[in-house]
Amino acid sequence: MLASGHEEMRSAMKTRSLMLSFVAGALLSTVAAAAHAEEPVELKVLRPASDFPFFVGLSGGAGYATLTHPQIAEKAGRAGGAQVSFTSPAISLHAGYTFGERLSVGFEFSAVETGVSRDNPGESFQLGFSTQNVCSVCHPRLSGVQVLATQMVFSTFGARVEYALLGRDGLFVGATAGLASIVGLEDRQGFGVTGRLGYRVRASNVMTISLEAGMQGQLYGDANLYMPYGAAVLRPYF
Repeated sequence: MLASGHEEMRSAMKTRSLMLSFVAGALLSTVAAAAHAEEPVELKVLRPASDFPFFVGLSGGAGYATLTHPQIAEKAGRAGGAQVSFTSPAISLHAGYTFGERLSVGFEFSAVETGVSRDNPGESFQLGFSTQNVCSVCHPRLSGVQVLATQMVFSTFGARVEYALLGRDGLFVGATAGLASIVGLEDRQGFGVTGRLGYRVRASNVMTISLEAGMQGQLYGDANLYMPYGAAVLRPYF
């Protein structure tokens, strides 16, 4: 009888200990959950564009140019001045300042290029490079100082303006206007203008990526170039 009473007492004490442990654990869990709920939740919010007003940009793409130049012919043996066409990489560098979320202004340098060649001095150039002939019976004999092949670079440097229709991200329109020049074949200076339409997305707080399409034009006294193009633009802000 006595042993049985001791066993019942031990069993009751164990049951009470388990219940106390369970209650204590539940209370501690409730307190911890309440304390965690009272902690402020930190939300990651993109800083506005006004915090990063300066930017630089690099664009690369391709265009299909139509060129009229008094020294370039469509085919060998013809006089220059006819329209010729060529494809070319289209690259540009720009930098500027953003006013608010929509308007940005800056400067841009853009360039396209093509190679031209001719067989003999006095002839018109054609696009591309060809094997050069040696004229040993010409009168007078050639001295070898005449240009037979060169690389022509058409560039524009001017002011760039953009307006984002929906804020810094999304659709935007823009234009560049300034000095145009031809280097490589009787250097020329003229006027250049570019119009563009594109779509920009924010890859990070300080970086945007955009795709744009546009039309570039260059006007000289006796020459001109028109080129539709497409390009991708990488622009970091700081």
